[in-house]
Amino acid sequence: MPKILDEYMNDPSINYIPEAIREIREIRDRIYERTKDMTPEEKSEYYRVRTEQFFASTGKPVPYAKVGPDGRVL
Repeated sequence: MPKILDEYMNDPSINYIPEAIREIREIRDRIYERTKDMTPEEKSEYYRVRTEQFFASTGKPVPYAKVGPDGRVL
C-alpha cells in the first residue's frame, strides 16, 4: 500500500540532509546576509575582491576570462 503524504513527508529517510549540503547552505546564507543591501556594482566588487583573496591564499593566479571588444567571452 502506498504511503499517504503525511507518512512520506515525515519519513526520516527523505528528511536527511548530508552535512556537506548543510554547510553549503550556511555559507550561502552568510554571503546573502553580507551582500543583500549592496548595489550590483558593490556586489561585483565584493565578489572580485573575495575571489582575488582566495586565489592569493592558494598561490594560484586568478583565472580571468578573456573578453573580446564586443564584450563576449572568447
